[in-house]
Amino acid sequence: MRQAFLILLIAMVCIGCESSIPSDNTTTKGIGVFSVSETKKVTFSPSNLYYDRETSSWNFFEEQWNALTITNLNSPVGINGRWFSTLADVAYPESIDTQVQLGKKIDLFGWGTGDNPMLLSEILADYADFYDWGFNKIGNDRSKKWRTLHYDEWDYLLHKRSNADSLLHYMSIAGIDGLMLLPDGWTCPSGVKLKQWPEEAAIPIDIPKYSLEEWRVLEKSGAVFMNANCTMRNVAKGWLSLSDLYETRYWVASHSNDSTGVAISIGPLWKVKFTDEPRSNGYAVRLVKDIK
Repeated sequence: MRQAFLILLIAMVCIGCESSIPSDNTTTKGIGVFSVSETKKVTFSPSNLYYDRETSSWNFFEEQWNALTITNLNSPVGINGRWFSTLADVAYPESIDTQVQLGKKIDLFGWGTGDNPMLLSEILADYADFYDWGFNKIGNDRSKKWRTLHYDEWDYLLHKRSNADSLLHYMSIAGIDGLMLLPDGWTCPSGVKLKQWPEEAAIPIDIPKYSLEEWRVLEKSGAVFMNANCTMRNVAKGWLSLSDLYETRYWVASHSNDSTGVAISIGPLWKVKFTDEPRSNGYAVRLVKDIK
């Protein structure tokens, strides 16, 4: 009976996450022009990064809102509000190979693991050096074309560039909540109206909602969308699990001490803030490339 229940859960999971599986996207043209200092500008990658374990290759998702979520795990099953690999059910934790628990494609990475995307160690020394994910060949691009923003660069983009406050908005695209970043000197294009967050908004019910057609107009104008519905991966005592985050995090190429890395956190009060996070946690990655 228990085995049948697990099979049913897995089938439901597969149905629910089918649309999240990425197709190979080799379109590596950047999105928008964003100032990250007084003298430096960047353009964002087409979407979040993912790694294909079967082909040992890197790529970007087809859409800016795509995320693998529970398919980061091999045969995921929900238990008490968290997701585990069913492989964790067949042995004691100390005898489980966490590498086997990983799904075929993953988009949650430990801090600075561009040279070892499947690293699942709890040992801090294994994350001592930051190896940028952008150093890899991504899609059809050459290596070292992309990179991860540092704290000072994110801080400038979010808070210090001209009209920074007016270029940051929260939105929902077809039911997916996230943060919209607008490029330098942006003006609203015809065919869409920028929707303001109500002062007395009931979070997240009143988040401004956009249709797919409206989003296409915004995207064409250089808008960047960062999915706020991702998950967090962690490893504890040999168990690999995912936690739903109302507060999604993206890694930053900076650290404040020897045990943590810096991440950008989006939510839950729809604020963007910087947090110090354990380097072994798996978070999403969004890359940029320099405009020269």
